[in-house]
Amino acid sequence: MLLFITLMELKMKVFFGSLFALFLLLTSCKKPSDNPVTPGDDKKINVGDFVDITTQSIGTGGGEITVSKPGDPLNGMKITIPSKSFTTMRNFSISQAQIKSHKFGDDFNPISPLIKIKYEGGYADSVMKLKIPIKLPTGHFAMGFFYDETTGKLEGLMLEDLTNDFITVSTRHFESKTKVSKSVFPTDEVSEGSLIIASILESKLAGHPVIATGFDPGYDDWEFPNWGSYISPNGHCAGQSITAIWYYYEKALRGAKDLFHGYDKICDKSFPPQYLWYDNPKGYRFSSVIQEELNFSGWMKKMDTLSAKPKNTFYSIINSMLKTGEPQLICIRRISPDTAGHAVVAYKIDPILKKIYVADPNFPGNRDYDKTSTSVRVIEFDGTNFLPYQSMDNVGNPISSFNQIGYFGKSTFIDMSKVKYQWTKVELGTIGDDKFPAYQIIDKTTGRTITETMDYDQETIKFTVRSTACDGIMAGTDYLQPFELIDTAGVTIETGDIHNYGAASVKLKPGINKFGIYIKGLKNVKGISTPEFVDFKWVTINYTEKVSVSITPNPFTGRVNTDYTFTATVTGIAPSNLKYVWNFQFGSDIPTSITKINENTVTYKFTKVGNYAVWMYLYDNSTGSLLASSSIVRPTIIAGADIFTTKSAGVYFTALWVFDNTNYTTTNFTIGQDYYIYHGQKMNWSGNDFSIDFNYKTGDMYDSVYYTGKVFGSVSADGNTINNITAELYTSTKSGGGLIRTQKITCTNLPVTEIGTYAVQSVTIGPQASEKVSSIQWFGRFKDYYTGVWENYTLTSVNYTSSTNLRISFSK
Repeated sequence: MLLFITLMELKMKVFFGSLFALFLLLTSCKKPSDNPVTPGDDKKINVGDFVDITTQSIGTGGGEITVSKPGDPLNGMKITIPSKSFTTMRNFSISQAQIKSHKFGDDFNPISPLIKIKYEGGYADSVMKLKIPIKLPTGHFAMGFFYDETTGKLEGLMLEDLTNDFITVSTRHFESKTKVSKSVFPTDEVSEGSLIIASILESKLAGHPVIATGFDPGYDDWEFPNWGSYISPNGHCAGQSITAIWYYYEKALRGAKDLFHGYDKICDKSFPPQYLWYDNPKGYRFSSVIQEELNFSGWMKKMDTLSAKPKNTFYSIINSMLKTGEPQLICIRRISPDTAGHAVVAYKIDPILKKIYVADPNFPGNRDYDKTSTSVRVIEFDGTNFLPYQSMDNVGNPISSFNQIGYFGKSTFIDMSKVKYQWTKVELGTIGDDKFPAYQIIDKTTGRTITETMDYDQETIKFTVRSTACDGIMAGTDYLQPFELIDTAGVTIETGDIHNYGAASVKLKPGINKFGIYIKGLKNVKGISTPEFVDFKWVTINYTEKVSVSITPNPFTGRVNTDYTFTATVTGIAPSNLKYVWNFQFGSDIPTSITKINENTVTYKFTKVGNYAVWMYLYDNSTGSLLASSSIVRPTIIAGADIFTTKSAGVYFTALWVFDNTNYTTTNFTIGQDYYIYHGQKMNWSGNDFSIDFNYKTGDMYDSVYYTGKVFGSVSADGNTINNITAELYTSTKSGGGLIRTQKITCTNLPVTEIGTYAVQSVTIGPQASEKVSSIQWFGRFKDYYTGVWENYTLTSVNYTSSTNLRISFSK
């Protein structure tokens, strides 16, 4: 049952009761400035001489070491070493010394000699059992402890069984010296472990006041929820709990910063845990790596044994906290509706109320992943059994009841040397690189690898994540993996997914652009390809718009011996002091170069007929650096009226018209090359005179429209003026109905205003167009198909306004 306790109760970090408890308070208060693991002035356990009991070799097939020494306190002691516990033979030597005195107080009652076990070192791949003879005093509870002779510190051993005559404990190693507590476990030298069995009155355990270790959720646990990862898709609760415990007594108590939000970039505790939870990728990877390296699933096989006697488990947790002052690792399991394990940190215990206060990786800082409110989490004991604890396998799964509770020692199951080793990788920034799939973040547009900080000169960047090491890929892509693109407010702004084939486009703003990239990998989980956490990266992109320049007009066709003005248009962030160098070259002649300072136009007269090359260079006039260049596509210079002779003419006239039987209306008067050029009819030129007679029809299904007409006129010899142009058009229909019209327009003295490769035009806009139109006619008859009635339309006048547009166009 999950209880909700006030935060004031959570914050209690005071030991009540015995002087021994007070001593623990003083040595385990939160984050003291001095190192809590220091050699004492004298030993806390004084013993006599050590006496050798037995020495035996155990091969890779495992075996048992049994002490057969009638009359000796250890007679009947047995060490069971499973097969394949070690990869090479180990020589075990057992000795014992009688305890003369100790300084652990009245609540520490030794009921065994100090036992010393030597061997060649290393963690076993399986759990080793020690069955030790004892004489358990009436009303007492007993457990085993490693004893560090250097520091005088104790560490609880996992209790598997306890009777009046024997105690059975388990461990994966025998090494109790400071080098283990500092996580430098030797594997290439003889290791030595000292252990002792001590008892305490059950009544003292059951009636002890609150014992707090100083570990505090919201300060000493991780801030991210236990979602799982690519290498731990089912969650990494044990890795998260173990690393938090390790960090607490190895780092936090030595003055390091709090673990909670201590290693993310955007630290905002006011948001729920799901907010930017991936912002601490090193910590997240650290938890996953430890989860997998320490074989949490293998631990669960011990749960039947460790949870078989709940009272022993409850007393073990009380006694361990009482004797060590340190948070403890607790593993829990459910067996219905399926089997699943979980791990939490026990950081405080109330023996009287029978509550174990736990930091649950599924509830960082005692908060639901999507809430900011806190609720203290406890496991309750009713005196016989543990009440079901409500949690999840990992975040995102339904809440369920875990009814098996097991106590695990700090280092007896956990190879702390691996934890410390992986922490060095956290500090180096390489944690998990050898475990998680390698990947690249690539800009699909340029092919560049996107780095942590980079300069970029294009407005749009297209993110992709590529990995050949994942189980799956997004269909239709080149090994692309899904990802989310996050802004600094924690909002997902784009995703790389199957809908965009793994490419997320983002428009950059000038200057600094910062994005977070939550990288996922497609993992085969129970036959289903699911996206799982791989990494998270912040990238900073400094976007400076690339300086470019263009020239207008482009393309260009001009007349010989005529001045033309060209304009250079600069885009991008350019310096204020610019130099424009223009170059004009005919054929293989030496180019003519014209330099302009901070002036983007140039005027040039082409003196020869033929093809030119025109280009320009843009420089930073202060530094001399070339910024950009541009050129004109095949500029061609022709002589006089030649600019017209490869083209056909047309008249386009829009104005306000007045007809004899209608109000004002805007009509588009058009007679142009679109009537005939697509029907293979060419303009005829004779000197500077041009003409064409055209006819064709359109439409066949219901009715056909017939077009006949002509365009004729002349241009000036210098090609600067269209002297006159007349366009006539007559339309009729096959049926004799519909619209029948006759139109004619004559224009004179039209200056050429635009010359291009594909068109030469004279454009007049506004009332002045009336000066160019010398005559205009428009007559139309419209027959209604249903009534057979004809309506006549005769143009009476044209109103020239600001919207009038007269365009004479000669185009290909």
